[in-house]
Amino acid sequence: MCTHRRNHTAVFLGVESGQRMLFPFGLFLDHKLGLAYLQSIPIGGPTYVVDAIGDVKEVRNLGRAHIMPSVTLGLGWDLEKHGLPPIRLFGRTQIFWQLPFNTTSLVHFGVLVGVSWRIKGGLN
Repeated sequence: MCTHRRNHTAVFLGVESGQRMLFPFGLFLDHKLGLAYLQSIPIGGPTYVVDAIGDVKEVRNLGRAHIMPSVTLGLGWDLEKHGLPPIRLFGRTQIFWQLPFNTTSLVHFGVLVGVSWRIKGGLN
C-alpha cells in the first residue's frame, strides 16, 4: 500500500515468479516477473467533473482499477554459506507499470532493501 498525501492511496495484490542463482561463496542473483491488481483511491477532498454543457458537478469517486506488471532484479548475500545464522541480505530494483493511466501507462521505480531469515524446517 502506498499513500500520496492529499492525492491518492493505492492498494495492490499480486503474484511474482522468478529464479535465483546461488554461488557457492554466498552471492546470489535473482530476477522476477510479476502481475498485480492495483486499486487507486483519491483522498483529500471531493472530485469534480465538467459535463457536456460545461457545468461542474461533484461526483462520488471510488477510485480506478489498474493492472500492474513488474520486473525485479536483485543481488544478495547468503550468510549461512559462511557458517553464520540462516540470514540473507538483499537489494532489489523494481520497475512496474500502472495500466491504464490517462491514455497510456505510468512507470514507477522502486528499490527494495531487506533481510530474510530462514526458519528451520520451513520453506526457503
